[in-house]
Amino acid sequence: MGFAWLNPSYSLSWWVLEKTGSAAAMGAVAVFSLVPMLLFLLVGGVVVDRLPRFRIMLASDAVNACIVGLIAVLAQLHRLEVWHIYTASIVFGLAEAFFYPAYNASVPQVVPAEALPSANSLTSLSWQISGVAGPSLGAMIGALSGIERRVKDFLQRRSEILGNPAVDAKWVVS
Repeated sequence: MGFAWLNPSYSLSWWVLEKTGSAAAMGAVAVFSLVPMLLFLLVGGVVVDRLPRFRIMLASDAVNACIVGLIAVLAQLHRLEVWHIYTASIVFGLAEAFFYPAYNASVPQVVPAEALPSANSLTSLSWQISGVAGPSLGAMIGALSGIERRVKDFLQRRSEILGNPAVDAKWVVS
């Protein structure tokens, strides 16, 4: 997935744990995301060789945006179920199977040939660092800023103004 999504499966995994109390159900979110990605990664590579790479990345992120939006709507309507998260994880995995090959193959299109080794190294390094530092930094900022309380207060006030029942926003920042 693109950097903008990094990675909805993390927060959805925590939601599943909170909803079910099962670590196995939480781990299933990762499995449902990884398996389709692994199965379709080679297909994604073939597609990337035949179609415009930047459009594939855009389409992958658009699919992810639609799924995240759908999850948000289902959560707001109190209709979100664990199977929705599992289905979303499968779609996220499929989108990743096309995004990653397109992203890696696009580097030579935007970097001069003499700078390609450095660009590939920096690309790999940035993915590794963002995968470790991003979630850690996000959790730290969320904990220090008291964002969970602010999100709950905002959603509670919004619900009161619109006359909707109270919203349990605890999963929003998980």
